[in-house]
Amino acid sequence: MFDGAVEEITNALSYFKTVAVLARHSAFALAQHSSDDIRATAERLGADYVAEGSVEAADGEYSARVVLTESASGRRVWAQNFTFARGEIFAFQTIVAQRVVTALVANIESAVMRRGLPAPAANVEAYLHFLRGKELLRSYGERVNQEARAHFLKAIELDPRSGLAHAYLALAEVIIGGYADASRAVLDQARDRALHAIALSPDEARCHRILALILLYRGRDEYDAAEKHFARALDLNPYDADTLAQTGFFRALRGDGEAGLALLDKAVQLNPMHPTWYYYDRGEALLILSRYREAAASFSCLPRKSAWQWARLATCYALAGDARKASACVREGRALEPDLTIAQIISEMRMERSEDRERIRGGLELTGWDANRPPLAKN
Repeated sequence: MFDGAVEEITNALSYFKTVAVLARHSAFALAQHSSDDIRATAERLGADYVAEGSVEAADGEYSARVVLTESASGRRVWAQNFTFARGEIFAFQTIVAQRVVTALVANIESAVMRRGLPAPAANVEAYLHFLRGKELLRSYGERVNQEARAHFLKAIELDPRSGLAHAYLALAEVIIGGYADASRAVLDQARDRALHAIALSPDEARCHRILALILLYRGRDEYDAAEKHFARALDLNPYDADTLAQTGFFRALRGDGEAGLALLDKAVQLNPMHPTWYYYDRGEALLILSRYREAAASFSCLPRKSAWQWARLATCYALAGDARKASACVREGRALEPDLTIAQIISEMRMERSEDRERIRGGLELTGWDANRPPLAKN
């Protein structure tokens, strides 16, 4: 439960536009170290302060202690003990975010955190289902996405007005459907769910980001609408690393590789221990910028590559003039999907400009991707 609560505190902190916060993925990675290592690693990553905490449960109540420390000196800036009941977790999250920022900044814009009042205690069970669903959606394993979907459905049953639960349910269904490969019916339903989420929570950046992603998956004719929702998500929460990364990827797909790469690099600064999908998005931006060796280096960091990703890597090496590495990537990709053709790869590309797609077609032809196809069996 409290992993999810910490994530919500991190998200709340990033709404204060005077404070940049390391993203969830990197913050949780830091938590695996000792206190001394945390401060040293935080300083190396450029974090000036570290907020740490512990929680104990007893007799239906929780006791928490939160400490804010300066990374360089180890000086304690602020510390406070909290006691709260199960139904007060919303208020706990909000007040911790506010107290941390107050300790850092003397004067803060009023109403920069668009969080609204804490939800009533009756919604605590719904909230716990939402947190569990998010944890599962970010994990790996058999049927974890289906289990996440079930938790989001339960959260909505208990709290039908939870915009975030509706948005994450839409995302879960798109993931289960195969992202951009999801059927039109799945993408249509997900779009409608995300629109409903925004109607319920118009100032929640994550709802806008999820809708923008769904519109991206629906195809290039939805890109203008997606652009508006990515922009709105960034306006609401300019320090959310995932929003920065996905917006950067989207800008690159639209042909503005420089702006896209700048956003992706900012996302990496905020989330240096980022999830692996950042490597793909950054590789795509570098490929669009014709920085082929850098793009290859980024794609190479993907620990498990699909045939489509091997094709991207092969293209980078071919366009960089490294035929040997390009051929090796073709063999890996063909082994995974022997019938995948250049025409299929190009038809599924999300790049908006025809010249970007044609340049990659030319790179794939240089690799000999289709020449390595096995002969089709005859009936």
